[in-house]
Amino acid sequence: MDRIRQAMAWANEQLEAMSPRDRLLFTALVSGLGVALAAAIVFGAYNLVQDANSRLSVARDRFVDAQDLADEQAVLAAKLAAAEARMDQFDPSQAATYVERWAQEAGVADNLKEVRETATAAVGAFRERDYRVELDDALLPNVVKFLYALESAPFPVRVRNATFKARSDRKSEQRLMDVELEVVTYSRDEGEG
Repeated sequence: MDRIRQAMAWANEQLEAMSPRDRLLFTALVSGLGVALAAAIVFGAYNLVQDANSRLSVARDRFVDAQDLADEQAVLAAKLAAAEARMDQFDPSQAATYVERWAQEAGVADNLKEVRETATAAVGAFRERDYRVELDDALLPNVVKFLYALESAPFPVRVRNATFKARSDRKSEQRLMDVELEVVTYSRDEGEG
């Protein structure tokens, strides 16, 4: 505290020793430096506020994105649970029976030549089974009904590959189809609980 008083006393002595013109210039210089310092402080504070505002905006956007992802994850989890519930209703050992039933409903049961399992593989927690399905001399509208029944089944059954051979029956003049399908089914792996 004593040093401050000494410094102020020295500054007062120096001011009084100055001419009025030098005193005016010194006062203007000190005032200008004071204004410049105040402007620098205000500008720095403004930049800090802008930076904080920008970070807050980014954080808010990230929060909204995270909330959207959480909502989407909840919807997808519900869809997955529903798909797994449908999958639990499906007995993969009865796939041939399902195909035969859909063929019967579509009117191509007599044309169903073969339903045979060709491959099986574990895909994560699920078992993928491939089947070969053959139809011979089936009417085109009935083939379409059969394919629709197969593809729109509530079970995890899909056509992976299809080969069609169309021809006209000379006697009835109707379109007949020979169809070879590679059908894939999914079920929970037997090793899973």
